[in-house]
Amino acid sequence: MVVGRHPTPDPMTEAVAAIVTAAPAVRCDSPQALVALVAQAVQDQGGLLDRLDLFDHGREGRLRMGDPVLFEYPVGGGAVTGSGLAQQLKPYLAEGAEVRLLGCKTGAAEEGRQLLLQLAEIFGAQRVVYGGLGYIYTLGFDTHGFLDVLICPYLYSSTEAKKGPAPASSDNRITECQRRAHASATITREQSERITALGSCPICGPAQGSDRTQRNPSP
Repeated sequence: MVVGRHPTPDPMTEAVAAIVTAAPAVRCDSPQALVALVAQAVQDQGGLLDRLDLFDHGREGRLRMGDPVLFEYPVGGGAVTGSGLAQQLKPYLAEGAEVRLLGCKTGAAEEGRQLLLQLAEIFGAQRVVYGGLGYIYTLGFDTHGFLDVLICPYLYSSTEAKKGPAPASSDNRITECQRRAHASATITREQSERITALGSCPICGPAQGSDRTQRNPSP
């Protein structure tokens, strides 16, 4: 997992980096530094990444990495800012890899939908890009990274984006998850407390039909 680092320490990114310790978060202060960090991770583990998690501040259709913008769908339409960098990351991603833009509302609204669609087209090879539907807080993480039980209510995928607009908010998504909730879902008490604090669905769990096994995790 890559976590942005700002010239003036930022409380949110510093807190998340301190939480994710099982596979320590790699800090990155600029988009230009990201490709080198990912290349080094692939070399160190001897295999392409099945998942690349990127955490920093976001808004509808935009994610930062440090102070600069990493990816952004421009107001009024057009090519995504950072498309060239996405092309540079592509060779380090396994076929079917997930790229998750773990910033607040990165996948929300039409700007978020277009960002996911354009990045997925660049990455290709059945790779899936995820963006946040709501605000992602430090409670959404444990020592291993973003909580799997929050994937369904809080993240929106490029696969879904091809089918239609994103839900208006994560609250709508949570309601939808509750309607589809499967009674066999199990979560720990700690996860339940985190989810309750976030206001998300405590019984839905990971999205149906998706393999969440992390064989070659991100740095």
